Amino acid sequence: MKHKLARPKYDFLDIGCKKGSSIGWSHRKYGGKGLGVDFNQEWVDEARRNGHDAIRANILDLDFPANSFRYISMMDFLEHLGSLEDVRHVLNNCQKWATDFFFIHHPSFEDIDYLKKFGLKIDWTDGYNHSCPITLKQFDKMFKEMGIKDYTLEPKLPIKDSRDKHILPIDAPHNTIFYDKGLGPKPKVSFNKTIYSRFEIFVPLK
Repeated sequence: MKHKLARPKYDFLDIGCKKGSSIGWSHRKYGGKGLGVDFNQEWVDEARRNGHDAIRANILDLDFPANSFRYISMMDFLEHLGSLEDVRHVLNNCQKWATDFFFIHHPSFEDIDYLKKFGLKIDWTDGYNHSCPITLKQFDKMFKEMGIKDYTLEPKLPIKDSRDKHILPIDAPHNTIFYDKGLGPKPKVSFNKTIYSRFEIFVPLK
């Protein structure tokens, strides 16, 4: 059931705020007073204890009036949704709710097949409750469907070889975080392409 809310008195909305660190990051980077939203009540309570305004809600059930916020932030959030249709729904709402821009910080799911050739995987591509591993190609398609042609994409944290702690043997158990020797040996590979850990996507609306 949709919950239509009155126009809030906040400069930005932080979707998937967890314990509030992303609200603080957005405030320091772009300014303004933020409202966080998260489905986990314990995280919302923690965000409030950390001095932030936050509400518990399923973002798929919320609706704000058009132009309610100057901008919207989504940091390590969209990959936790249930489907690409859910992602489209959220992005369409961001385009409606924000006046100036929205931005996304997103872990990379670009190199799964490449790493498989070496018997390797990145830990967050096989766990972390990442039920919707969106690729850059999928983002681009959705943006084009929304009429968004200009956006910036900044890759972050390159991984140069298999010594990186996030690189696991491909048979490591599901939800393994970081490599340790107890997982057994992993191939020693210097990658012949740049593998990035994450991407920062900035979408201007003006």
